[in-house]
Formats: sequence, C-alpha cells, structure tokens
Amino acid sequence: MTKNSEINGKITKNEISLFKLLFFFISLFFCTNPFFSQDSIPIRKDLTEEKTLQFQEFFFKALSEKSIENYQKAIENLESCN
Repeated sequence: MTKNSEINGKITKNEISLFKLLFFFISLFFCTNPFFSQDSIPIRKDLTEEKTLQFQEFFFKALSEKSIENYQKAIENLESCN
C-alpha cells in the first residue's frame, strides 16, 4: 500500500495520523519552553527607596553642619549625597 501511495502521490491515513502526532509534540515543546526559561531571570532589588533615604540623611547632615558653620563636614556630606 505504501508503494501505491508513493506512486499515486496520495497520503495514507497512517501518515496523516503520524503528521498530527508530530505536530502535536512540536507545538507542545514550543508552547512550554518559554515558561521554563523565565525562571533563570533574577528579580532586581528595588534600591530607589534605600538610595532616597541615604540622600536625605546626608543632605540634612550637611544642612546641620552648615548651620553650625562646620563647612568642611557639610561639603563632605554633600559629596556623599552625590
């Protein structure tokens, strides 16, 4: 029967079921692969709040040092803000 299908150019039911099975496994592989690859990406820690608090701490220390006329420490605290 395979010789007839090759000669006549017809596809048998067995070949159709094989193609369907192959298509199913290929589509299953491509549909599930992105879900597994997402686990390897680490989540970045949000440092904006921590940096804002450090900036505020150094800035207000610089203002307090300036108010008591300790300009060198005020400048050092302002450099730490940067």
